[in-house]
Amino acid sequence: MRLALTFDDGPDPVWTPRVLERLAAADVHATFFVLGERVRHAPGQLEAILQAGHQVGVHGDRHLDHSKSDPEAVQADTHAALQTLAHHGVHPSLWRLPWGRSGPATVELAGEHGLQIVPWDHDTHDWRGDDWSDQPPGAADRVARGGIVLLHDAIGPGAPRLGCVNTLHLIDDITGAAYAAGTPIGPVNGAPAHG
Repeated sequence: MRLALTFDDGPDPVWTPRVLERLAAADVHATFFVLGERVRHAPGQLEAILQAGHQVGVHGDRHLDHSKSDPEAVQADTHAALQTLAHHGVHPSLWRLPWGRSGPATVELAGEHGLQIVPWDHDTHDWRGDDWSDQPPGAADRVARGGIVLLHDAIGPGAPRLGCVNTLHLIDDITGAAYAAGTPIGPVNGAPAHG
């Protein structure tokens, strides 16, 4: 089985470049689930993600909680995010829901737009500042068996941390554990998709 590193809530002009540097140093390609409003504020970071060969999926436009929003709001948010990405030549096939929460319109919208909803197997809780020592017992063994890892390359809503330094360290620790076990690492569906 393969391990996929995924990053939510970006792109961020400060932290995304540093995440990209760590991934390059580890010789790893990942999947970035981006927010439309952040792409509009930092379009150069989306280009940097793509130029580095990473996969881009959609996370939403404003990090809207589908479970607490009416279907029209979810539809508008999704449409805005997809329009922003299309403006940059990105037509994602993967969708990470904010907080992983679905609403009444979510599954239908995914079908309309040809989006596969992508959950995660390993939540690092990096958004709250957790590092490798805070992971549950046996984390290295679970990572070595593969799956999808949830990380964040920006400070998202409700995150108590002030920066993403712990995420940078987690990239090193997770890729080290996977490589030590001989587990291949790559984007969610195995190949970058950005055209």
